[in-house]
Amino acid sequence: MDPDSTARTWAAEILETQWRPARFRLELEEERWRSSPGVARQHYQARYRVWELAGLARVDRGPQPEPPAFPAETERLVELAERCAPPEDPALVAQALELARGALPPGLSLRTRGVCSESRRRGATRHWVVIEKSAPDGQIVIDYDPQGERRLGYLCGPFYRGSTRSAALSRASAVRRAQQVLGVPEGSRLSRARVVKGAMGRVWRLRWEVDTQHETGAITASLNARTGAVCVYFSTVAPRPQLCAEGVPTLERAAREIALAARAELGEGLEISEPIPTAVGFQTGAPRAAWVAVIRAPDRKLYRALHDGRGVRLKLSA
Repeated sequence: MDPDSTARTWAAEILETQWRPARFRLELEEERWRSSPGVARQHYQARYRVWELAGLARVDRGPQPEPPAFPAETERLVELAERCAPPEDPALVAQALELARGALPPGLSLRTRGVCSESRRRGATRHWVVIEKSAPDGQIVIDYDPQGERRLGYLCGPFYRGSTRSAALSRASAVRRAQQVLGVPEGSRLSRARVVKGAMGRVWRLRWEVDTQHETGAITASLNARTGAVCVYFSTVAPRPQLCAEGVPTLERAAREIALAARAELGEGLEISEPIPTAVGFQTGAPRAAWVAVIRAPDRKLYRALHDGRGVRLKLSA
């Protein structure tokens, strides 16, 4: 499936947790492949501009027109927005946008979604022009892993709105809301929960450590401190890797080969611990079992010996 289509669907689902579907439309601004800490491979990121319904401009054409107005017939906004047609009259569009600019706060980007026209008496026509706005915070960013079909995270700018207007949610309420919305796995450990005020607004910043039989990773989230809307979410939770043990020696063989390799490189008089099981290769996405031992040289320096069946590697410990 096209990653833009999948990301766009998720972006719409996120906004629909707080808004009606007719209230907004999404416009792709940027897409790229990027790397993130804790994610084994590059993933797809899409940035969308969020266009929101701003209101209706009423413009009459023909005999005895009423004065143009914005906003007008606010109770019909959603109805007309759902059935409007693309505008064909540039002069009508320009007039409607001029009306909207005079009525709306500065700093908004404006455009028309469409026009609904109604016939009136004596050949007159009333045009309802649907105006859309995009605020400076009107962006939603989606991170998606197409290969693993994983929804990694998002940032939703509009959900920061109103975060400082009144008292913040309690810690328990913020945690409960996040768990319900994000589906935090049972048994996850809450490692961080604090209120932070930044340039975007005031949020509850939360983090869970996930370490279950089947999954491992972390979930981070920022919630609007007043409304509880999830503004930011990112997850590195993934199925727990199944270790490849092919070719890995037994404990006795690993101990013997580590000792031989250490003496060949470092000389005699070494103190070598008994090897213990570990795993390597997580960064490549192909983890495998291994043995690790600690070596103390006569000069008191410590070395780490790793044996994964492909040979013994020694590394000086910091």
